[in-house]
Amino acid sequence: MTSDEERRHRHRDLQLQIREVAYLLWEASGRDHRRTLDFWLAAEREVLSETFDATHQGSESGAEFAGKSLLTLSEGTENAPDEAASGPDSVSEG
Repeated sequence: MTSDEERRHRHRDLQLQIREVAYLLWEASGRDHRRTLDFWLAAEREVLSETFDATHQGSESGAEFAGKSLLTLSEGTENAPDEAASGPDSVSEG
């Protein structure tokens, strides 16, 4: 597997983890459709923070890393159609 393929695979795994967490948050809220973006962003912070803590011991703190959007972290990848299809609005599907 090339480094580009590995990066896309990791990105897809992160997207799936974020989607699962966001869905759980959405369900716990009573399925409040008005807050899907809030749930997506909270899930993004949680998953990225956990990922950072598990894989990095650098100068950037987990909170700083988690504050970045997954889309920001993946700039330059060729996954734009996948990102649009699995973004915050897809949380209510399931």
